[in-house]
Amino acid sequence: MADKVSTLYSKIRKSEFVLVYLKGQRLLDENKIISAKFLLIPEKDQHRIKIAITVSSKAGKSVWRNRFRRLISSSLWLEKEKLKHIKDSLKSDLLIVLSPYKINQVNRKKTELAEIRNAVASIIMKINFSINNR
Repeated sequence: MADKVSTLYSKIRKSEFVLVYLKGQRLLDENKIISAKFLLIPEKDQHRIKIAITVSSKAGKSVWRNRFRRLISSSLWLEKEKLKHIKDSLKSDLLIVLSPYKINQVNRKKTELAEIRNAVASIIMKINFSINNR
């Protein structure tokens, strides 16, 4: 049976979302396509990864925004081994908020999965590096 991504991460609650925006560390991928804010929160027993994907309505129409969200979700699924590695090495909860940085419907009408996957992989590697060098 294949590993499901839903077992690797869950959705962020609103209170956690606000906390990430207030206290989280910001990262960009090399091509400045995706921005990520992340925060480590010490928890009792469980060590979880929680992820939110946000796309502002200013970025484009709903079809474009939803496609961008789906591309990020697919990229996370394709990078599940890296996420699993991070989850196994965690000693606290990891909250991540992903959003587009300098990309919108006007300057990128059509975005490809490969491009978004590279950006997500870059963000995951940077988060892993930041966690391990604390």
